[in-house]
Amino acid sequence: MNMLQSRLIIVILCGLTACRKDPGFPVSPTISFKKIEVAGSGTSQNLRLILYFTDGDGDIGLNQQDYTDNVIFMPKYERVENPKSGCEDTVQTNPNFNNIEIDFFYKLKDTTFYPLGDTLDALTCENVLASYNGRFPRLNTDNVAQPLSGDLSYDIVGIYTFLKKTFKKITIKLKVKIKDRNLNVSNTVTTDTLLIL
Repeated sequence: MNMLQSRLIIVILCGLTACRKDPGFPVSPTISFKKIEVAGSGTSQNLRLILYFTDGDGDIGLNQQDYTDNVIFMPKYERVENPKSGCEDTVQTNPNFNNIEIDFFYKLKDTTFYPLGDTLDALTCENVLASYNGRFPRLNTDNVAQPLSGDLSYDIVGIYTFLKKTFKKITIKLKVKIKDRNLNVSNTVTTDTLLIL
């Protein structure tokens, strides 16, 4: 199991609205980037990603019952070998298990961004980015279709400290999308860049 873990800090702000007047949001979720920042202090510093979302029928988020009652969302694990490092790892392979997907990109000195996972997979047997796709719980707890909007805050635990120790200076950015329970996928957003020294 990956030593670096991710977790979601749920920020279901009151911006999470069940409006009386239908705002006309599409049933597929839409997201926009708000902020990426370093949260915490000392050895417990994390990356925090903040997104604004809308969803026309409010079917975003998963709860424990979704995982146990619906085969679509159940985890599926497979043992795979990384061809770059020669290491084997157990990975979760159900594409619908997570409802937030995050891809990391980095640059060192030049202006080109590269997928961070490919580089780290070649350097180490630890798949340090495996757990950063994640899940957030149901945001509409009424079980009534209704439009929702608000801020979603996702903390990525461990990666900030790992990157500081591994690289002297690295610039990162993320590409992010979310998925609802009907498997509608949002647009993909790219964060601002973040320099880690």
